[in-house]
Amino acid sequence: MKRFAFILSVSLVGFIASCTHVSDDDIDPDAVSKLAKCPLRSISSPTGAPFYSFEYTLKRIKRIVTHESGEVATTFNYDSKDRIEEMLIKVADNSVEYTVLFDYNNSGQINKSRTFIRDFQFMTNEFTYSGDHISNVSTQFDIFGSTVKGKTRVEYQGDNVSKVFTQIDGFPELLTFEGISYDNKPQFLPTGYRTMALGFIGIANNFFAAFGKNNPTQVKVYDDNGKLFETTQTSYEYDKNGIVTSAEQTLTNADNVATVRKIIFEFVCL
Repeated sequence: MKRFAFILSVSLVGFIASCTHVSDDDIDPDAVSKLAKCPLRSISSPTGAPFYSFEYTLKRIKRIVTHESGEVATTFNYDSKDRIEEMLIKVADNSVEYTVLFDYNNSGQINKSRTFIRDFQFMTNEFTYSGDHISNVSTQFDIFGSTVKGKTRVEYQGDNVSKVFTQIDGFPELLTFEGISYDNKPQFLPTGYRTMALGFIGIANNFFAAFGKNNPTQVKVYDDNGKLFETTQTSYEYDKNGIVTSAEQTLTNADNVATVRKIIFEFVCL
């Protein structure tokens, strides 16, 4: 389980990265429309080596595959209201499959996720909203006969996540994520990706970088002791509609060792 959580955590930090409020007027509505019709298909290196791939059926996300730190494939199933009700996660070199079930409130927002390994439910997340934004998450782990409870608190700068704090079973609250800055372009990740992320809050809080209105240009992730683990800085290039086409990314670890890489984004029209 620890290895699975590590794969999810590292693979996300690998491609998403001052907090600035961006008004609605700064986003071209044509860009939002284009992303709806032509969603993200892949994130890869300039040589074509895949980092992430996104598959669609009937104009909705069906499968996301992470190709970093081992392959992780997530498949989505929908309910009669066209909402994601179940996702199945398979790690390539592991025969175990994980299942996450989602519950919705009367406003159509996900208010609970339940995560299973085989038929055993080991994690539950309950979400509280402030308007359209997740403000608090209550998490419960049931592993090896023990129950551990935790809370996650989310702060925003405008419509983007600025800080995430976690507290486990009475221990002091710790800073786990900072969204330092964002661009002023529409979020390029498909909605299904953010739904996937909701299943793993409590394991990898860096997923909150994907919950903003815009794309992160600098984020910081902290370890279990509240110490800085990694800083990711991303400089994007866009087409004439404001859709991201490529990026240069710098990942700096706790020892101040930096790694630079280039990323290519490809979209597909459905």
